[in-house]
Amino acid sequence: MTGFYTVGMTSGLALSALATVPIERTLGGFWPGALAAWALLAAVATAFWLPLISRARSVTRPEGAHRRASLPWRSGRAWSVTLFFGAESCIFFSSVAWIAPLYVDHGLDAGQAGLLFTVFALVRVPSTFLFPLLADRSGDRRPWLALTLIFTAFGLCAIGLAPLATLWAPWAWMIILGLGVGGLFPLTLTLPLDYSSNAEEAGRLTAMTFFVGYLLSALGPVAVGGLRDATGSYSAPFVALAVLSAGMLVASFWFRPRLVSQS
Repeated sequence: MTGFYTVGMTSGLALSALATVPIERTLGGFWPGALAAWALLAAVATAFWLPLISRARSVTRPEGAHRRASLPWRSGRAWSVTLFFGAESCIFFSSVAWIAPLYVDHGLDAGQAGLLFTVFALVRVPSTFLFPLLADRSGDRRPWLALTLIFTAFGLCAIGLAPLATLWAPWAWMIILGLGVGGLFPLTLTLPLDYSSNAEEAGRLTAMTFFVGYLLSALGPVAVGGLRDATGSYSAPFVALAVLSAGMLVASFWFRPRLVSQS
């Protein structure tokens, strides 16, 4: 189910990456209008969301539910999952924010850079479903976490150090990074399930993971931009993201499934 959820997210990302530049050109180069056009889909989502809110309010909560909703702030394991998710999100949002500007900076026009980013987004679609499926069948996410992190680290280094090494290189780098980041997200998203005994506990751990992890991830694009301005090149920030991926690779071996840990 997490795979289906992330496929929906990545499909939307691919659609927006593919369509935004043509919309901008249709509007005579008015890019604020091209971005604002996606608010129409937000309106559609709101129409589906409002009935769910009404249904949720009508559900009677059991007594003491507020007490059980406390987040696991004192759990070391919860913090390790949260920081891992924050690092993954930092890499993802930094890639989303800076891949296209990097290639524009290297001489491609906005349409070509957008097409490269679309390839990155499209590759993520099957990747987000394939890797969780393989991990569920094996019963251990660690080998698949390691594989996706190797892809991610290699792709980031390649984009930062040799973005236009050959004519085919940018496409290869987008495919490799898309496989890595695409598979890494759902695998990280399901880590709370490995360390929760029931749905309620998983919900608390996931809430903490999202709350802190997404706050940390917001630092990534800003840090990449700062390093770009300080060094005058994208090499340093993308290599730094690759180093972060390598650190996550080492940390991933500590995430043993609960059943493996207890056996």
